[in-house]
Amino acid sequence: MTAIDDGQIRSLSPQQPSMVVAQSPSATPVDVAAAADRARRAQREWWGQVAPARAAALTAAANALRAKASEAAALIVAE
Repeated sequence: MTAIDDGQIRSLSPQQPSMVVAQSPSATPVDVAAAADRARRAQREWWGQVAPARAAALTAAANALRAKASEAAALIVAE
């Protein structure tokens, strides 16, 4: 469930709607366009990397997620 008020987007637990699982500021169209531009630049940089560098980055991301697996699982269940 999602609630939007006071310029905030709140993800609410479907089991307990009074529980805010996550919250972030809402974005304007300008914010969205800027984020899309950053993503396009990052994609070009990513593809400019050699395969071993991309593999190392993905391995590091997997290790970071694995280290926080319990927290991630709890968030997924609450969401």
